[in-house]
Amino acid sequence: MTKPTTPLPPSSPSFYCIEALIEYIWDESMKIEEEFYKNNSEALMQQFTMYVMKVQYWESVSLAMQREASYGFSKR
Repeated sequence: MTKPTTPLPPSSPSFYCIEALIEYIWDESMKIEEEFYKNNSEALMQQFTMYVMKVQYWESVSLAMQREASYGFSKR
């Protein structure tokens, strides 16, 4: 028998749109890149690479949503 869990409170979004999230990630990645040029750290390069991958992911999500909205609009 499992105990009932307390429901989590609704979360509030940190960003009002995907583009704001992408811009935030890009800004953070630029800070990491600047730090990399100062220190030439492999760890910073890996972190920068991960941030770029995050941007690519969210850009693909944004494009998919735009495509879906466009497709859905044309079907009406």
